[in-house]
Amino acid sequence: MSIYKKLLSQTALYGLSTLVGRLLNYLLTPLLTSLFLPEEFGIISYFYAIISFANMLFTYGMETAYFYFSKKYNERDVFQTTYTGIVISSILFASTIIIFRQPISLVLNLQGYEHYFVLMAFILLFDTLSTIPFGALRLSDHVAKFVSIKMAGIIINIGFTLLFAFAWEQNNSSNHAMLRFMYQLAPLPLNARHIFIANVLSSGVVCLLLMKEISAIRFSINTSLWRESLLYALPLLIAGFAGMINETLDRILISYLIKPPQQALYQQGIYGACYKLSILMTLFIQAFRFAAEPFFFNRKNEQNEKQVFANVMKYFVILCSLIFLFVMLNLEWIKYFINNRYWEGLHVVPILLLANLFLGVYLYQGMWYKLSGKTRYGAYISLAGAVITLVLNFILIPIYGYTGAAYTTLVCYASMMIISYFLGTKHYPIQYDLGAISFYFILSILLFAGCHYALKQNVSVTLYHVLTTIALIAFGGVVYFRENKVLAK
Repeated sequence: MSIYKKLLSQTALYGLSTLVGRLLNYLLTPLLTSLFLPEEFGIISYFYAIISFANMLFTYGMETAYFYFSKKYNERDVFQTTYTGIVISSILFASTIIIFRQPISLVLNLQGYEHYFVLMAFILLFDTLSTIPFGALRLSDHVAKFVSIKMAGIIINIGFTLLFAFAWEQNNSSNHAMLRFMYQLAPLPLNARHIFIANVLSSGVVCLLLMKEISAIRFSINTSLWRESLLYALPLLIAGFAGMINETLDRILISYLIKPPQQALYQQGIYGACYKLSILMTLFIQAFRFAAEPFFFNRKNEQNEKQVFANVMKYFVILCSLIFLFVMLNLEWIKYFINNRYWEGLHVVPILLLANLFLGVYLYQGMWYKLSGKTRYGAYISLAGAVITLVLNFILIPIYGYTGAAYTTLVCYASMMIISYFLGTKHYPIQYDLGAISFYFILSILLFAGCHYALKQNVSVTLYHVLTTIALIAFGGVVYFRENKVLAK
């Protein structure tokens, strides 16, 4: 099997759990946006933004450090050291959140939701405890087990969410044993905390399913290896922390910069729901990262390593551009995955799709500083993005609301991609096919713009679908014939 086919097959396998799971969660969106008003959905979106932020602090780059040092030292020693350290720190962090939940809720403008922070702490704890074991499965190419456990957690999460939603439709006197259990677990009426309880249960089960990997290790720390791992991971923590500022701070700042508070939660709900419509781009990028990190660490120092890296970048951009084109040309029916009271935010979907495309290119391109051990540059780039995020959000959100947040995200990720490229040419030069990459990206934008213009001219629905089909076939045809010509040379 060629190396490209291997990477593609692993991306597909890792993507199976990500795609199917996120798709199932995605299919819950119509239900949740029907059950919850935008203000309540905004609470869910806000807390998950905080969880994403806190997750960086809990893991602090140790997964990548595990990949890196497993190639330098004994893999078992590296696993034991990184995992022991992360167990101790995650328990301390989770305890801190629970103990100080009241002042934290005041700082984050979430008074009255203190009990949610307890649930959040357990979600973060369980997810962190599974990070290194999942990394070990990826490094050893145990893709099937990785996918199976991920899928089990997702199905459990969705199952409990559906049970809570179904219980809400029943009355408290139900004779059904499962419904009585649900009432005891979390009293109704349904609200955001039920979503977090379902997440706690699923994350806890995932840890239990990974117990074979966890129980096989001896909890101990090699102090010199731990110190070296921390030095490697610290810039990644800074980069990750700054990255979370870029990814989630907009949803947090909406609470501070838009008044009154109910209007802020309303806008968070609209923004969070419309963000879900860019899920196909996010899914592909996440699945690709699962496969690409161990793939390139395992190929490190091979003769044609950089040429493979450059070729994969081109195909990555082609697929991202195709996803952008597909979603935007089919937004007229994709929008039905959220309730119509959220449709006022549909104009941010193309902005967020492009932002995530740029983020995907940056994340893949940013492998250069991980492979070369120059992780401090990841911190510099992410900090630059964080400054852009802070400045533009403070300027744009008070004026344009969540639309300003979307444009800030686009500018931030585009800037990080450009900065990473120029730093990479100096410290880890790779000859990307910039002509082909730019051509495919611009082609997808032009095809979308042409179809969008036709839609604005009030063409019939049938004619519009014909045009979108022609556009997708045209993009695929151009890629096929152009790349065949390149391979023929």
